[in-house]
Amino acid sequence: MSEEEVEWEVIEEERKFLGLLGQKIRVRGRPKHAPHLIYARKVLEKLLELMGVDASVKVVNGGLINIEGKDAGLLIGKRGITLRALEEWINMAISKKYYPKKVELDAGGYKEKRKRKLRELALKIARKVEEEGKSFTLEPMAAWERRIIHMTLKNHPRVYTVSVGGEPYRRVVISPK
Repeated sequence: MSEEEVEWEVIEEERKFLGLLGQKIRVRGRPKHAPHLIYARKVLEKLLELMGVDASVKVVNGGLINIEGKDAGLLIGKRGITLRALEEWINMAISKKYYPKKVELDAGGYKEKRKRKLRELALKIARKVEEEGKSFTLEPMAAWERRIIHMTLKNHPRVYTVSVGGEPYRRVVISPK
């Protein structure tokens, strides 16, 4: 583990006669992140190396692993499909050892940008549904993307949302109340 991945704690500090004869210090180190995240990071680093992708991998928080670097964009793919596939593959790889733990991957901040755009889209379509009084069906989306739409509009006074269809063609419908 690298130094920044370890959390250090001083357990015992022994000083002798005014500190002139030396000091003994006992410390305890423990990983800052859960073992499944560290394992997932190592598997992902090895995979990217084998793929020849110039990118670095960093555990950010909770269950998020961020991929940064000049080739990070290659890992996103059209509408995030490559990133989703990579995330699914990594989760299958860690499930043998750490079931039911999962990780979330992001590359170059794609997911955060996508979340912001989905919130904006939800509000824009909600205004349109209010004005026209007709339901609007969005394009098929991944579960995490549909959840953003639902959460953005859950307390909206004049519209409600529902998911329809089966995977991978499941869509969100925004309707007037």
